[in-house]
This record gives sequence, C-alpha cells and structure tokens, in this order.
Amino acid sequence: MNEHRLDNRVIGTEEEISGSGAQKTFATEKGITSLPGAIGVQELLDSMPFYVLLVDSDHHIVGANKAFCARMRLDFRDVIGAYCPKLVHGVDHFNGCPLEDVVRMEVQGPVEKEYQDPRSKHWIKAAIYPTGRFTEAGKPIYLHTVRDITEHKLTALKLEKQHRLRGAIQEILNLSLKDVSLEELLSQALGIIISAPGLTIESKGAIFLVEDDPQVLVMKAQAGLDLPVKEICSKVPFGKCLCGIAASSQAIQFTQGLDDKHEFRYPEIKEHGHYCLPMVSNGTTLGVINVYLKEGHQKDSEEESFLVSASDALSGVVLRKKAELNLTQTLSRLQRTFKQTIVAISKANEEVDPYTAGHQRRVAQLSSAIASEMGLSSDRVEGIEVAGLVHDFGKVAIPSSILAKPGRLNEFEMGLVRIHSKIGYEILKEVDFPWPIAQMVLQHHERLNGSGYPDGLTGDAILEEAKILAVADVFEAMSSHRPYRPALGVSAALNEIMSQKSVLYDPKVADTLLKLVVEKDFKFSLIE
Repeated sequence: MNEHRLDNRVIGTEEEISGSGAQKTFATEKGITSLPGAIGVQELLDSMPFYVLLVDSDHHIVGANKAFCARMRLDFRDVIGAYCPKLVHGVDHFNGCPLEDVVRMEVQGPVEKEYQDPRSKHWIKAAIYPTGRFTEAGKPIYLHTVRDITEHKLTALKLEKQHRLRGAIQEILNLSLKDVSLEELLSQALGIIISAPGLTIESKGAIFLVEDDPQVLVMKAQAGLDLPVKEICSKVPFGKCLCGIAASSQAIQFTQGLDDKHEFRYPEIKEHGHYCLPMVSNGTTLGVINVYLKEGHQKDSEEESFLVSASDALSGVVLRKKAELNLTQTLSRLQRTFKQTIVAISKANEEVDPYTAGHQRRVAQLSSAIASEMGLSSDRVEGIEVAGLVHDFGKVAIPSSILAKPGRLNEFEMGLVRIHSKIGYEILKEVDFPWPIAQMVLQHHERLNGSGYPDGLTGDAILEEAKILAVADVFEAMSSHRPYRPALGVSAALNEIMSQKSVLYDPKVADTLLKLVVEKDFKFSLIE
C-alpha cells in the first residue's frame, strides 16, 4: 500500500487521502485528489460538536465535518470546493475573517477572533490554525473552527454589567469620603445613578430630602429637568404625586407614563415614566430618588435591584454627611463639655445600629480600664476612652439593613462593613483632638499577624492604643447579643482572646484583660 506525502510528511495512505465512494469520486471531480478527507481525519472532524472546516489560503473549503454540513443544511458535495465567504456569509469578502490575518498579514501561528454575526446576532468564536499541509496545487491548508459562544458571551456580559453596577454603588459609598457640601454630594450621586452602565433609564432625575418639615420633600439635586418641573416640584408634600407617595408609603413607585398618580403637570409636559425610590433608615423616610424613563418602559428586576441598592447606599451616605455636619457643629459649640459631646455622638451613632446600642460606650469603659491597669498615663487613658466612644462611628455610612441583618453577611455586604474604620478615620481626621483618635479608629481592626484591615498592619506598626481597642472590641462583641447570634458569654470571649494571644492580639493587653476579668472581677457598669 503506497503512502501519500504532502510536503514530505505522511498524512495517510492513497486510499485514505482520496476517501472512498461518493467522497472520493466528488473530490476527484473537483481536482482535489490530495483532499485530507482520509477516513481517520474525517472521523476526527465529525467527532467535533462544533463546526470544523479545512480551507486553503484562497478560502476554498477542502474538508468539513458533519456538524457544519448539518448546520448549513448542505450535502458534503455542496461544501467541498466552495468559496467559504460566499457559502457561509453570502458575501464575496467577509470583514474580520481570521484567515485574512494569517494569509494577507502573514501572521504566524493560530488566530482567534470573536464577533457578533450580523444576520443571526449570535456571538461567534472563529479560529484559524495552520496544519503544515498543502493541497496538490501547493496551497496551505488551515483548520478553521467556528463555535457559537452566545450563551457564554451573554453570561460574561451580564457578569461584567453586574460588576460595573457594583462599582457604581461603591462610587456612591465613596462619596462619603469627599469633603464636599451635601448638595454637591447629592448631585454627584444622581449623576452616578442616571449614568449607570447597562441601564435604560433617562439621563434626568432628581433627589429630594426631608428637612425641617417631616412631611415635605425638598428638591436638593436635579439633572436635565425643565424649568416648570424644578418650580412645581421644588417642594413635594408626602402623599402627593409619585415622589410624595413613595415617601409616605416607603415603597418604590413605578409608572410607564403619565398615569393618575402623576398629579403635578404643566402644559408642555411630555409623556414619560418614573422610578421613585424612597431612602429609608430605621423606619424614617430620609428622602426620595426620582429617575425618568421613556414612555412604555418595561419594569426590569435587575434595573430595580440596582436602584434599590443605590437608594440604600445613598441613605447611609446622607446619614454620614449629616452626622459629620452635626459632629463639627457640636464640637465647636460644646468645647467646654468635650466628653459629654463625644458621648452624645456615640449615642447618635448607635441609632443607626440599635442592635449594638451601648457597644461603643462599653468598649470605651473596658479599653480605658485595660490601659489604666497597664500603667499608661492618665492622658493616654482618656484618649483611649474617647476613641472607644467613637471607634465605630464609620458605621453611619453602612446601610442599616446590613448592620441589622439576621444571619451571616455575604461577601459584598462584609466588604461594605469592613470600610467602616476607614470612613470613621476620614470623618475624625480633621477634628483637632489632643490624641491620635482618627488613627486609633482606623487601626482598631488591625491584627498582629497582618490579617486585619484596612491596611494589614503588623506588630509595632499598630498603635498600642489600637491594640487595646481591638481586644476590648472583640471581648465586648462576643460577650454581648448580636442580631445574627445570642451572646457567647465571657468564657468564650476570654478563650478566643487567649487562644489568639501573640497571633492576633497583643500578649500584654490579653494578659491584662484576663487579670481584670478573673482576678479583679471586671464587669460592665450600667450605662444610660
């Protein structure tokens, strides 16, 4: 049996290369006597679930698998020798064909491309691989694979969209770190919302807040609104029009057009729809976000989910901004009653997270006791007490729905909670304390071995005051009730601290805590 050689490389026997039966006869008629359609090669091609062709450098098909023929609804005879762009795409030249890169641009090695087919709208991944084989006319033969990756591509696009939307939420949360007025903050937040990627809302809307009158919304930021709208909707009573209904009901209002609930109108008003989303914290309406929609807009769950998350995030940002303003005013107004002012701030913070009411004051009590027992100066002890009173102040920027959530938080929610020490630092760093309060707050979740946050500090890089706060914080949290679990008790809290001594917690601080609790019978006093 003679072997057939192309370019001095054995690719099969004469009978195998020419094929047999109809394939052999048809290939001979086409002048492709060296057709690499050998029984072994053809079986290999047919085993592929996606479309596979063998094409020469002139785009003529010299081999095809069953999947391709079935998809094209063509007999093998109609495929072999055909001009690929004409057969597959119905054109003389197909822009983006990967074979062009290989042949005309002399690209070495495989070429892979992804594109959306203009006719079917499906996403396709096409690839060209040199085989090192040639036709009898001396034309290089290439393996051409085509896969429908529509499902994979749509999934990837959806994940990318979700990632970008999460990024938009993070942008809103990051606004709490900016040194800008509340009005400017709301304007920037509105811009982020109405330009969020992948949504089909209009680039116009408004944000309302509740101010002096608890039953009236006041427009604080707007984008793209007509002058009559800005005038008519400058103040909206609760229960009036869509925004007022959202405020009073604390429920999302959606409309595809100018329905009966759209009470505020003017002669030139154009048909449109709305999402009106209430901003709520601890049962109190803080304001409403209003975005415009094209008439007939279809309600979309993913779109609505993003808007709800944006509303929750902005609620926390507004609370934080108001708390920051209140903090500055309070400190300037009550300089001679400094400690009482700090306690009042601590209580205000606990209104955001009622399940941990008293936590900051108890941490302040225990951390100052540890510092005193360790022999620190009275001035440093006082500074640690003040830091304890405000160590969780950054939680004002975290949605209360997350802080009070029963059960375990997911990764995204934990990520939001973990920024509270950084937010607390940003709030407090401009306050002229006589101690490094902002740094203590920033570092109170750092751990000796670098496993803490936000900066992964280790050993001596962590302030001694922050090491004391860390131990007091963990002990108080474990021994007290939380929304996701009952109190674990003093013994469990001590076991945790002592088992992680020198790993997570400073050994001197841990030993001092043990001495206070076991030998000196330390107990939290009742704090009102």
